[in-house]
Amino acid sequence: MSRSGGRKSSRKPSKETGKKLGKDFSDTTPTPEEAFKISEHLDIPLHPHWTYHWDETTPERFRQLVEGIRSDDLKSAKPALEDLLVPHTAEDGRIRLPGNHRTVLEHLLPRENELEGLQTGSDIKELVEESSGLELGDQAPHYLGARMGRPEKAEKRTIQGDPQILFPCGKEEGGRMRNLVESYESGTVDESIIHNVDPETGDTVHYSWNPETGNPAEPIYICQSCGNQHSEETESCESCGNDRIERYTYTDIPVEQMMDRALDNLDTQLPDLLKSVRGMSSKHKHVEPLEKGLLREKYDLYVNKDGTVRYDATDIPMTHFTPEEVSVSPEKLREIGYTHDIDGEPLENSNQVLEMKPQDIVIPEGNENPASRFMLGVAQFIDDLLEQFYGLEPFYNADSKEDLVGELVIGLAPHTSGGTVGRIIGFTDAKGIYSHPYWHAAKRRNCFDPDTKLWYRKNGEWRFEPAENMVEENIGEDPETDDFGNRFQTPHEDLYVPSVSKSGDTEIKPVEKLSKHQPTETMLEIRTTTGETITVTEDHRMQFIEDNKVKKKRASKVQEGDSIPVPSSLELSGEYRTIDLLEHVAETDTIPNSRVMVSLKESTIKSILKQRTGSEQYLSATEDMVSVGRKAISNYVYRESVPVSLLEEVLGREQMLDRIPRDAELSMESDNTSVSRTVELNARLSTFLGYYAAEGFTGERDTSKGPIYQTSISAHEKQIRDFAKEVFREELGASPYEENEHKITASGRLLNFLFDEVLNAGRRSYTKRVPQQVFSSPDDIIGHFLSGYFSGDGSASSSSPDVKASTVSEELKTDLNALLQRLGISATNTVKDGIKLKQQFPDFYDEDCEREARPIHKIRITSTDAKKYREKAGFHLERKQEALDQSIRQTETNGGRPDNVGDMRHAEVESISEKEHGDHTYCLTVEDNHSVIADNIAVGQCDGDEDAILMLMDGLLNFSRQFLPDVTGARTMDAPLILSTVLNPDEIDDEAWAMETVSEYPLQFYRETQEYKAPWELDCDVEIGEDIVHSDEPFDHGYTHETSSVEDAPMESAYVSLGEMSEKTSEQLGLGKRTKAVDEDAAAELLLKKHFLPDIRGNLSSFSEQEMRCVDCNEKFRRVPMTSQKIAATGKTTAQCPECGGDVLLTISEGTIRKYMQPSKDIIEEYEVSPYTRQQILNIDKELKALFGKNERQSGLGNFA
Repeated sequence: MSRSGGRKSSRKPSKETGKKLGKDFSDTTPTPEEAFKISEHLDIPLHPHWTYHWDETTPERFRQLVEGIRSDDLKSAKPALEDLLVPHTAEDGRIRLPGNHRTVLEHLLPRENELEGLQTGSDIKELVEESSGLELGDQAPHYLGARMGRPEKAEKRTIQGDPQILFPCGKEEGGRMRNLVESYESGTVDESIIHNVDPETGDTVHYSWNPETGNPAEPIYICQSCGNQHSEETESCESCGNDRIERYTYTDIPVEQMMDRALDNLDTQLPDLLKSVRGMSSKHKHVEPLEKGLLREKYDLYVNKDGTVRYDATDIPMTHFTPEEVSVSPEKLREIGYTHDIDGEPLENSNQVLEMKPQDIVIPEGNENPASRFMLGVAQFIDDLLEQFYGLEPFYNADSKEDLVGELVIGLAPHTSGGTVGRIIGFTDAKGIYSHPYWHAAKRRNCFDPDTKLWYRKNGEWRFEPAENMVEENIGEDPETDDFGNRFQTPHEDLYVPSVSKSGDTEIKPVEKLSKHQPTETMLEIRTTTGETITVTEDHRMQFIEDNKVKKKRASKVQEGDSIPVPSSLELSGEYRTIDLLEHVAETDTIPNSRVMVSLKESTIKSILKQRTGSEQYLSATEDMVSVGRKAISNYVYRESVPVSLLEEVLGREQMLDRIPRDAELSMESDNTSVSRTVELNARLSTFLGYYAAEGFTGERDTSKGPIYQTSISAHEKQIRDFAKEVFREELGASPYEENEHKITASGRLLNFLFDEVLNAGRRSYTKRVPQQVFSSPDDIIGHFLSGYFSGDGSASSSSPDVKASTVSEELKTDLNALLQRLGISATNTVKDGIKLKQQFPDFYDEDCEREARPIHKIRITSTDAKKYREKAGFHLERKQEALDQSIRQTETNGGRPDNVGDMRHAEVESISEKEHGDHTYCLTVEDNHSVIADNIAVGQCDGDEDAILMLMDGLLNFSRQFLPDVTGARTMDAPLILSTVLNPDEIDDEAWAMETVSEYPLQFYRETQEYKAPWELDCDVEIGEDIVHSDEPFDHGYTHETSSVEDAPMESAYVSLGEMSEKTSEQLGLGKRTKAVDEDAAAELLLKKHFLPDIRGNLSSFSEQEMRCVDCNEKFRRVPMTSQKIAATGKTTAQCPECGGDVLLTISEGTIRKYMQPSKDIIEEYEVSPYTRQQILNIDKELKALFGKNERQSGLGNFA
């Protein structure tokens, strides 16, 4: 394994020939004459140093090179020299070659009379070989391009607010900086905090001991209603019966008294700034002793949510190193177990190569916040804490970074709850942690396509939605964001997903983390023989079945024929649902709620208004409350019809929904049709929705009296038409009519709104989907939906158990398969490409019409699954049900699926293809099994590529799960709940086993790579980690290549070293201009479309939805307060905080939105981008000028005083 350099290796005889060279060329380059002899003697290609890029020039340029070499005039040969990458100089108008390169060319190049048959560039190398009698290798047989994923990182870990102690400073007392010193000056803090009691003195204390007496404290349980205290945990309060009993309550925390005691204990002074948190988010509101915060402040350390201090750094694998590379002496390395080098020689000097032990790490020291200095500060903090607070002997006694060598750390990957012990053995200038690849094994980041649909449960309700919807709706307003715009956050509400264990069993597990990422270049679409399709990033962890177990591997390693797991059933519970149309009307912006009328009895309206106004003169009293006149209010009462807007203004939304009768009817102003306020999703309506998915549509048409909104079901069979009319009338309260013998229609804007927005069932055949309300319903409702859909768009054979259906909506196909999966029914899916519309509908399309029909997705259920379908769904249409009954009576079906693994059936991979990515990709992390059901396939979850390290003693001394926030995910995520002291290679991610472990590669391996074979296609045997993982030496990785020192590489990327984004883009595109393989105009367009435009639009959207914040007390406001509002001459609005009088400002600045605008304009001026992209940039620029432009400044009132 190549790692670093310095060692001299002995030359071995060639295994291919058994011949010796007589000279060691390991560290020297042979002369041309020596290279020619080696090639001839060993019958191998010419030495790479003297091999040029023969395939990169043209026949014409090659002829000029031959002529130039023979005539000793190389002016015309310069283009060929540049193509071949032959070093040369231009002096005094002449092209000169270094002597050795001229020797090589004179030996290799053919004579001019041998050039006659030269036709193409691919013939050049063959011609040179024939002329010289030497075999030539390809200098660069394949060109590889790479894109930076994220910048390297080596930085101390902080959480929001950069606290140094977990102790509440209060919402106001701590000020804008959350400074506990300001709280100290206030004397007390009004916040919730844990309460304990000293059993001997009866004193209430906030630590686990009494600071006055030193006695251990015991917990007390406080009723949150009456404040009564209980000595033991109880289900309800003995005094008032309230069941909310907690370990904490709001109180005036005596911060001044507690801080004075802490200062006395440490014999120190109060600092100017001690950063804290506003309030505790843990379950019992445990707090840290103030002494810990004061000592962290002394060493400039910051606390994490679990009480530890951490350092984050990018993972960098390393298997071998020299003492010089890690800046540690051989003597020190011998002390910690590195006694011999890789050749078995005793370790004596700094240039010997050592094999890295699997749990050793090299930490960064070459940036502004080096880990070496930071971890030294942690060690000194721990020693002070042990001595001054616990009264114990110091542990580390560290005065310099060298004292850290040999000390243990805890390595913790993102989104996990298990730490692994590591040991510091050295230091590097690189921004990352060097360690054995096995120590980094489980840390990759991979994602789902935005349209990938996932089952998840939220607030007790099951949903089946795209990954984009799931993440965007639950990621919260303030996620962590890295330099590339990737966002991470624990869900702000409990989310659960079906997950798959190694044995194939389905289990419900909580989602611990959600994230949104910038896209990768390539997504892979994997399709099975039964029609399941999923799109993921190349490095996503796919599950597959092998040896009756569910295993994982990267998507890029999935092959056709692999068996991947698909759930044969999903046992997800559901509840019968009622749709409240009034609630949806109140929340929507689609329909003005001033035009939606609620039909109520006159007495009901009067009662509401009298009770709300507290006056018998309800008309005048209501007029004073609302923006509607008395006459209009009287008219509403008389007509027994009141607009939703008025009811909401009078009662408020919550009271309105509570007071209005559930059987009230809603209608649109000037609309003769009405619908029921509440709609029960019962068997009949679910069946009707199935018919709608198959044959329904909504629309509107303009008339002289205004638009008419219609909802229709197409049906050729009388049974369906009669059923549709019945449901329209009895379930929806509508008035349907038979528009013709093939269609039933009901008019009404609200009915249209129900199907389009509330149910979101799709307006046209290609936009159809299953309503979310069906996914969250019990199995019998799902069965009725399927019976309606297959009755409308399906068929059944009367001769064999065979049920079929088809749709042009790919999303509906996925949804229907998810419903079938819920019921334990497996289906096969196929796709039929669309044909030209003029062929499909010759009577409706002209001959010259080239438009194609949409692809048709076909669903087929056969054999045992057809029998299950009959039992759990069947057909609502009697004719089709009779055919299915007959086929099942006539045919014997076999039993279950004997080859199932747990709850999973096998699905063979049929094809793998590349697919363009969207604007973002999405990820989630699942507890325990780390897997999820996506697009009806069991797949692995998403992981990360960055570690945190913390000193072992810090974790043992200061970590407590009692500090962790009381939300799903945060209780177990990013916390070392479990500590692995010994690394077991059999338990790590098997991705790391794919590394070669040999000490040298056979020549056949190099020859086979020239054929561009995949690793699994190689004929030669190259040992990898998987071959030795169960051996006695599972960590024995061979050393193969001499290299220079790892410290010779760039220590940071240009992305990090450059400052402004304009500098970064200029350098990036400038490099593209200079690189032959790059189309710089295409690169510029991609940069605009995938980075700048989404960022500007996203920030612009956030700007319109932002909150306002007081700079003094940090109080937030949804809108600018009216108190002392000022409009500056620039048009900038500020106001005075009603809480403290401070200035209230926007939280998202103009600069945040504009930061990419000028670089974008520069790019479209300098590069040829598409007119559409150019127009987008210019239009956004106009928007920003309209929003922020200062040419026409708004005047303040002071200008007119």
